[in-house]
Amino acid sequence: METPTIDFKPKDTAEYTGEVTDTQIAAWKEKNPKGIFFVKSGDHIGYFRNPYRGDVNAALAEMDNKKPLASIEKFCKMIWLGGSDAILNEDQIWLGVCAQVKDKMNGIKAELVNL
Repeated sequence: METPTIDFKPKDTAEYTGEVTDTQIAAWKEKNPKGIFFVKSGDHIGYFRNPYRGDVNAALAEMDNKKPLASIEKFCKMIWLGGSDAILNEDQIWLGVCAQVKDKMNGIKAELVNL
C-alpha cells in the first residue's frame, strides 16, 4: 500500500500569519519522525509535532480541578514548533486550536472487539 503524500501547507491560496517556508517544514519533519501537523484559525496558522507518550503524561500530570485547561495549554506548548504567536496567546484563537490539538492526546483510534 502506497503512503499518501501530505502537504503541510494550507490548500487554499490565502496567506496566513505564521506561515513558514517549505525548507522549515522539511527540517521539522526530519527532526520529528512521528510527524508534524498544522492547525489554522482565521488567518493564523500554527505548526505542531505529533506527541510522544511522555508529552501526554506530562500534560495530564498538570490536571487540576481549579485550572482544567492548564494541562491542554502545557500540552500545546510542549509540541509547538512555530507559526503565529496568536495561536498560543490570543484566547479566542487558542480555545479553538486547543480543541483540535487535544485530539492528538488520544493517539491513533483503536477498535475494541468483544469476544
